[in-house]
Amino acid sequence: MAAPVMVLAAEVGIPPLLMALVVGNGAQAGAMSPLSPNGIVGNSVLADMGITNMAMTMWINMLIVHIIIAALAYFLFGGLKLWKNRNDANSPAKVLAGIHVEPFTTAQKATLVAIAILIIAVIGFGLDIGFTAFLLGSILILAKCGDEKAAFKAMPWGAIMLVTGVTVMVKLMQNIGGMDLFAEIMSNFSTPLTANLVVGFFAGIVSAYASTSGVIMPAFLPMAPLLLEKIGASPDMLPGLITTIVVAGHLTDMSPLSTTGAVFISGAPDSIDSKPLFKGMIIWGISMAFVGAVICWVLYSILRIV
Repeated sequence: MAAPVMVLAAEVGIPPLLMALVVGNGAQAGAMSPLSPNGIVGNSVLADMGITNMAMTMWINMLIVHIIIAALAYFLFGGLKLWKNRNDANSPAKVLAGIHVEPFTTAQKATLVAIAILIIAVIGFGLDIGFTAFLLGSILILAKCGDEKAAFKAMPWGAIMLVTGVTVMVKLMQNIGGMDLFAEIMSNFSTPLTANLVVGFFAGIVSAYASTSGVIMPAFLPMAPLLLEKIGASPDMLPGLITTIVVAGHLTDMSPLSTTGAVFISGAPDSIDSKPLFKGMIIWGISMAFVGAVICWVLYSILRIV
């Protein structure tokens, strides 16, 4: 996703930082879908905690907050200027209108049908997403709709190993009392009123240089009920604290030191100067640790909209 949109930004004259932040936050808005890797990881961690009714809540909250942040980036980094100049001969809209788009191939159409079947099967009939996706992928391979060797090479094996490795580490921490110690440290900075603010900040600042799915959710989510117990907060605060961890953790993922931000940096063509893009994204990513914590604190602690 990142490489094509960054090439498109260079071709049509859209500021690279604007394109990266708007598209990146748009992608993150759906990150907690029950069909996405992040959603699967987060919901699996919560299921191990005995919580199985928050999937849609987290998805909707991710969608709302990231739309707000994407709109903020649009206004801050030149979106209005593009809108005002939309009728110019060299405007992005005019350039896009002149680009020839090839029609879908038979293999691409079959893949879209398979994705639609996957969504219907999982959401409508409750089938296991992993098994169903594997089955549909196997059918596509047998139908010669793709190159299975290239697909396996393109798999993010590093990220897969990271997620599984951190899951083992977190389980080990739980068994030796590490999560209790972690919660104890966090409780030294928290009160029932400020818990969301503190946890949101720490989740965001760590996520700015780490993986939200591989580190933040497996490590922070099991700590949430322990923290509330230690600060004497009501158990009713747990959904808000869980949502804060998920949303605040994802908001800083546009940092180039985190997975999502790094993908946009690496996908920028040679015509884009990567130094100002890197600087802009790291400032944005770090600032989101503060902004995200405050937004989550207001929404889920003060207003209690969860």
